[in-house]
Amino acid sequence: MTAHVPQRSGADPRRWQALGVLLLAGFLTLLDTSIVVNALATVQRDLGASYAQIQLVLAGYSVAYGMLLITGGRLGDLYGRRRLFVWGLLGFVLTSALCGLASSAEILVVARVLQGLAAGLMFPQISSLTQVMFGLEERPRAFGLQGAMVGLGIVAGPLLGGTLIGADLFGSSWRPIFLINVPLGLLTLGLALRLLPESRSETARKPDVLGVLMVSVGMFLLTYPLMLGRELGWPRWSLWMLVLGVLVLAVFIAQQIWLTRKSGPALLELSLFNQPSFRMGALVGFVFQTGVLSFFVSMALFLQNGLGLSPIHAAWVLLPFQLSIAVSSLNSARVSGWLGSRVINLGAGLLWVSMGLLILTIRQAGMGLQGFELAPVLILGGLGFGLIVAPLQTLVLRQVSPQFAGSASGILATLNQVGSALGVAVMGMILLSQLGQQPTTERFVLAIQVSLGYQVVVFGLVFGLAWLLRRSSLAVAEVEPTRQPAARL
Repeated sequence: MTAHVPQRSGADPRRWQALGVLLLAGFLTLLDTSIVVNALATVQRDLGASYAQIQLVLAGYSVAYGMLLITGGRLGDLYGRRRLFVWGLLGFVLTSALCGLASSAEILVVARVLQGLAAGLMFPQISSLTQVMFGLEERPRAFGLQGAMVGLGIVAGPLLGGTLIGADLFGSSWRPIFLINVPLGLLTLGLALRLLPESRSETARKPDVLGVLMVSVGMFLLTYPLMLGRELGWPRWSLWMLVLGVLVLAVFIAQQIWLTRKSGPALLELSLFNQPSFRMGALVGFVFQTGVLSFFVSMALFLQNGLGLSPIHAAWVLLPFQLSIAVSSLNSARVSGWLGSRVINLGAGLLWVSMGLLILTIRQAGMGLQGFELAPVLILGGLGFGLIVAPLQTLVLRQVSPQFAGSASGILATLNQVGSALGVAVMGMILLSQLGQQPTTERFVLAIQVSLGYQVVVFGLVFGLAWLLRRSSLAVAEVEPTRQPAARL
C-alpha cells in the first residue's frame, strides 16, 4: 500500500535526500530548454536540416513542455505525484536517447516534442512534492535550493552545450548534449524509486477530457507563435494563431468556471485564486518571467552577434550572474527571515539597479566592450534574481493546501512559461526594430541598451506589484521572520 507523506515538518527523515533527487531532475528539465542553443548550427550542418526544422528543434521542446504543465500538475494530484514524476522522468530519459541517436532532422524534431511532453508531466511534481514533504518552517530553505537549481538550469545550458560540442567526444559532435541525460536520468530515476514518498489529493477527481484538450490546444496556439514568430518575421498565420490561442484559453477558463459552479470535475482548481497570496504572487511571477529569459537571450545575441564573441566566451561572460544566483538563492531563507516578504522588493530593486548600470556600462565602453567589465553589475543582478525566485514561491504556496499542491504548481509553471515566451517575443521585436536590415556592432550596442531598458521597466513593475502584495491586508501569507538558518551547499 502506498504511504502518504506526513504533513508535519520533520516527519520524513529522508526528505532532504529526496529533495536532492527532485532538484537534479528539475535541473535536467530546465537545462534542455537552452543547451541546444550553441548546437543549432552544428545540428543543421550534420543533419542537413532546413531553417524551419532547426527552429523547431529549439522551440518544439518548450512548446510541448508548456502544453502539459497544468494537466501534469492535476494528474499528479489525482494519480500520485511520485508516480507521475517517475513516469515523466522515464519518458524524459528515453526521449533524450532518441534525440541523441536521431538520424534525421525529422526524427530529432519529433523526439524533442516528446521530450518536452515528458518534462511537462514531470516538472509540476517537483514543487508539489516539495510542498507536501516540508512543513512551513522548512519550505524557505527547500525552495531556496530550488531557486539555485532554477538559476543554474537557465544559464548553464549554453556553457555546458558549447563545452560538450567543443570536446567532440568520440567524434559524436552535438549528440552528447542529449545523451548526457541518459546516465544522469537513470541515476535520478533509481534514487526517486528509493527515496521519494507518494502523495496524492484525497479529494481530487478525474479532470474533464474536454478541459485537457482545450488547455493543451490553447497553450500550443499561444506559445508556438511566441517562440517562433520573431525568427520568422511574424507572418500573418502566427498572429492569427495568437488570437485563436487567446480565444481558446478564454473559452477554457469559462468552461472551468461553469464546471466549478456545477461541482463538476474541473481541471483548474479555481479556489486557489481566492487566496490573495496566490493570485497576486502568480501575477508577480508572471511579470518577473517576462524579463528573465529575454535578458539572457538579448545578452547572448549582443555578445555573440554584436561583439563577435564565441559561444563559450559569451557563456563565461554571463557566469558571474549564474554563480551569484546560486549564492543568493541558498541564502534567501536567511534574508527572508530578516525581511519577510520585503525580500522580493529587495531582489527586484537590485535587478532594476543592475539593468540600469548595465546600460551605463555598455554605453561607456561602446564597441570596445570586452565583457569582463560587466562582471560587477552581473553579480548584483544575480543576487537580486536569487532573492526573488525562492521567497516568491514560498509566499505563493504558503496558503495552498497540500491536496492542491499539484494544481498550484502546474498553474504557476504554466504562467512562468507563457511569461518567458512573451518576454522573448517582445524583446525580439525591440531588437529587430533597432538593428534594421544590416546589423552592425554599433547598431547592436544601441539595440542592447534599448532592450535593457525593457528589463528596467519589467523589474520596476515587479517591485511595484510586490509592494502591493505586501501591503494588502488580506495577504496573510507574509513570510514571517523566523531567524532560521539558511540552506548550505
